[in-house]
Amino acid sequence: MWKISEVKKKGLTRFKANYWMCVLVAVIVALISGGIGGGGYRFGGSGFSNAFNKDGDKNDRFERDFDRDVDDYFEGDYDYDYDYDYDYDDDHDHGFDFGSGAGLAAGIAVFAIFAVIFVIIFVIATAVDIFLINPVKLGCDKFFLKNLEENSSLSPLGAAFGPDYKNIVKVLFFKDLFLFLWAIIPIAGIVLVIIKGYEYMMIPYLLAENPELSKDEAFELSKEMMHGQKWSAFGLDLSFIGWILLTIITFGILGIFYVSPYIYSTHAALYDTLKEETGVVNA
Repeated sequence: MWKISEVKKKGLTRFKANYWMCVLVAVIVALISGGIGGGGYRFGGSGFSNAFNKDGDKNDRFERDFDRDVDDYFEGDYDYDYDYDYDYDDDHDHGFDFGSGAGLAAGIAVFAIFAVIFVIIFVIATAVDIFLINPVKLGCDKFFLKNLEENSSLSPLGAAFGPDYKNIVKVLFFKDLFLFLWAIIPIAGIVLVIIKGYEYMMIPYLLAENPELSKDEAFELSKEMMHGQKWSAFGLDLSFIGWILLTIITFGILGIFYVSPYIYSTHAALYDTLKEETGVVNA
């Protein structure tokens, strides 16, 4: 039976043996998985705050401009009596009074626009995750597997983008999908997704060494490898809690140059160890 200390030592030894290359791979994966789409969308600054001031003339001008903008917007297509009242007092208490259905229609239109934007962003982010990030992460796992035997180059990073790319994408997609479905089960979802997460833990490594594996084969082999090993694997991950806290304290710097590649290498070492002990995979 494997020990946490031995697996971590194996991973750390090989990480240190090829330190800068391991760090580079971890950084590349972090940039691709966390950097793409990281700019975010910031909605705000509508300009209304600049119009609210204590000068009555400016308030009147604001009201006239607003009415004109609304008229220009509808361009006569809709016969709305768009009544906008703005009350300003010394306590800066103000409100909008829409005297007809125009305000509701405009609100629904804005909501619909934001909903469409959200859906588009979600679809794009999901597609990037499925077709780019997952394959790159698998390449990272392959790199650290190879690095257990000898100092590896960057070439394994692109291993997933080969003849078996579609199969790899499909299997990893179902892995993520099943985890999502387990997660949304009421009450027990959190516990189940953790258990299933460890059950599926070896799927990327299995595909890294055997990219032709079918979905059913990959899931079944991972299940067999992790049978009776989930709690120990959970303990292995818990052993990194101190390092993760130090990473937070150092604003991620320690994670870049030590913790992330250390964990990647240790997980690869766990797969290699389980492969030998269980005899499930003969790759």
